[in-house]
This record gives sequence, C-alpha cells and structure tokens, in this order.
Amino acid sequence: MLLFPDETDQLNSHNDNLTSYRTRTNNEDNTDRQITFDKPLEHKVLGDGLMNMGLKYRDYRKIQFPTNKKTYTASVAAAKKIRAIVDSHPPTQTEKLYQVNIEATSTGVKSYALFKQIPKSLVY
Repeated sequence: MLLFPDETDQLNSHNDNLTSYRTRTNNEDNTDRQITFDKPLEHKVLGDGLMNMGLKYRDYRKIQFPTNKKTYTASVAAAKKIRAIVDSHPPTQTEKLYQVNIEATSTGVKSYALFKQIPKSLVY
C-alpha cells in the first residue's frame, strides 16, 4: 500500500495533485493502461488489492482517518479524499522488481509512505 501524506497531517493520505498511475512487476505492466483516480478501473484495482489483504472495500473513498478533531474538520471542509495505491502479489522465493509511475499536477508528490504486508502461516 502506497500512501501520500499532506502537509497538515502525516497520517492522512490526501494528495489531490495525483491524477493517475501505472504499476509494473518485473518490467511487465500490471494493467493495459494508466489507472486514473476516481475512475472504475481504479476502484476495481483498489478493491482487489484490499480484498487480497483481507480488508473490505466498503466505499473506501469516503472514509476519513482523522488523528484529531481539527484535522478531521479541515479535511471534511476541503472535501479531501484518501489517495492510495494498493497492489498485491503472491509470495515467491525470488525477488521482484516493483515499479510505480505516477502522474501528478502542480507540486506533485512531496512524500510517500510504503506499507508492506507479509503473510505468515503456522505449520503444526
């Protein structure tokens, strides 16, 4: 999961400058075209990624993750939406090269946070 914090709060991912992205694994495109935010393909990719992580989509875009009341009020007043790139890959024994190409406007991407979920299984 790739998140893009803004200047007001490092825990909220509200970078409205992002327009689209494309991901590649081992130099092969994961989709046949750019994924534009707030379009059907982005919702499908996001839903698939969250489902593979064991999370439910449930209108993910409208959820706010405030860390305090002031930040929440400012986010709602500005009608900001969560921006995240979610992608999942089955575990393998070898390394994978993962690339993300992001298109943005204005100031672009100032910072990002990458979260990786590693599945573990217990054998008895």
